Amino acid sequence: MPIHEHDQIDAEPVRTDAPLDDAARPPDSAGHDKTPATPIGELMVIAVPAVVTMTSYTLMQFADTMIVSRYISAEAVAAVGNGGVAAFIPGAAMMGLVSIVNTFVSQNLGAGKPERGPAYAWNGLWLTAILWVVLLLPCAYFLPAVFSLMRDIFDLQDVSTSVAAMEIRYGRILMLGMVLTICARNMSHYFYGMHRPAVVMVSAIIANIVNIAVTWTLVRSTDVHTTGVAYAAIGTVIGSAVELLIPLALFLSPSYHRQYRTRSNWRPSARHMRELLKLGWSPALMFGNELICWWIFMAGFIATFDEGSHAIHNTAGWIVLRYMHLSFMPAVGCSIALAAIVGRYVGKKDIPTAIKRTWLGLWLTVAYMGVWAVLFVLLREQLIGVFLNGASAAVSPDEAATIDAINAEIVRVGAMVLIIAA
Repeated sequence: MPIHEHDQIDAEPVRTDAPLDDAARPPDSAGHDKTPATPIGELMVIAVPAVVTMTSYTLMQFADTMIVSRYISAEAVAAVGNGGVAAFIPGAAMMGLVSIVNTFVSQNLGAGKPERGPAYAWNGLWLTAILWVVLLLPCAYFLPAVFSLMRDIFDLQDVSTSVAAMEIRYGRILMLGMVLTICARNMSHYFYGMHRPAVVMVSAIIANIVNIAVTWTLVRSTDVHTTGVAYAAIGTVIGSAVELLIPLALFLSPSYHRQYRTRSNWRPSARHMRELLKLGWSPALMFGNELICWWIFMAGFIATFDEGSHAIHNTAGWIVLRYMHLSFMPAVGCSIALAAIVGRYVGKKDIPTAIKRTWLGLWLTVAYMGVWAVLFVLLREQLIGVFLNGASAAVSPDEAATIDAINAEIVRVGAMVLIIAA
């Protein structure tokens, strides 16, 4: 999507409580000119934290899947996948919308007017709150009806009642807590645009540690499958809250307010919301459309492949998709870094350098995803096996043989799908 200078740089300045004098600015606030000497260094300074952040929610889902596969059942893996992607469809669309905060903040930074950026961060938060009420809360309420409609369409009436109960409970909790996840992404895009990504990376790492600790502790504390899956979702929501509070605290800190007037433009602004929606509707539509397609394919079509109640194909499919997320979400993180860098050069009116950085980012993402493609082929059975538990000593020989047979079939199916993923 082309970003034009007049989309932001010539816009009316944001009002502040008082004019910002040079003494109030940090040494590099006029454009952060203290960048690494090499183009790849400039990209990696922002790309590495962006990759960590963009894989944060994916890693939380990865951890949820891993933990429920260990302490609940293989069916729980399918339930977490189905419920998680249903919750993430509206969440992904909202993430696409708030990603444009990065563009406006970075262009103002490049133009030497970083104090204009906070207004876009604030209005991104307001839009998130509005969409949570208008979109996510109704989606959470009607989630059982949506799943029922899909299963009517695909004639999946023999779906296990335990899987249906687990996926609805997991999806609903994630939808209710998605406002925290989107607000965290909104604040991360502000800091990307300001070329200050370190705080975002730290918050993502801490959030994932909290999620793993909370989820592991809660899931192990119950033998009830639906409760264990709900606990996994609660762990993700708590992790998202931590990921929001850390950058928000810095954003509202006295030093940031003194430098950028971050507390001055907290009121909703129709003009800023229109500017965000003007550029943000297309990535919102793109991400939302892709997730809808994946949801129909994974929770609808693949669920028809199974004969019986073991959800072999569905479980194998969700395991593969977890690895696919790890292969392409860092590429999305690289695109976020590019948005910050390109926006800054657009603000400085240096378009040739912006184009060069875009090509560099493209080649880096191709190389990264190419490595994953090789791993998908060479280690396909081992990668699927990571999510599977063998039979415990407490079960009978017949039950152990059944569990081992199911696991072997999941590995066989998943290994084939990983080749396609490659």
